[in-house]
Amino acid sequence: MNQEKQNNLNLTADEMKQFDKLEDELKKAGVAAGGAGASLAPGDLCKQYKKVRGILLIALPFIKKIPTVGKTVGTAIELLMGIADTACP
Repeated sequence: MNQEKQNNLNLTADEMKQFDKLEDELKKAGVAAGGAGASLAPGDLCKQYKKVRGILLIALPFIKKIPTVGKTVGTAIELLMGIADTACP
């Protein structure tokens, strides 16, 4: 992430490391814009969730920093992840 983006988000050095880790995880998982969740058969849902769970855990602190809606969206994602964790042991 470049310095300008870091300043706009007011990220600490540790948060920058986490952001870079998030970018790496997204690349490893092959998640591209518009490609996530394209048409999943019901049996594949847990498999796909397990692929992106780690990415979501890394992304949550950044999502929660989004002005106005971040905390609400982050809470919703945590709720959905809790349901998915229960449904996909």
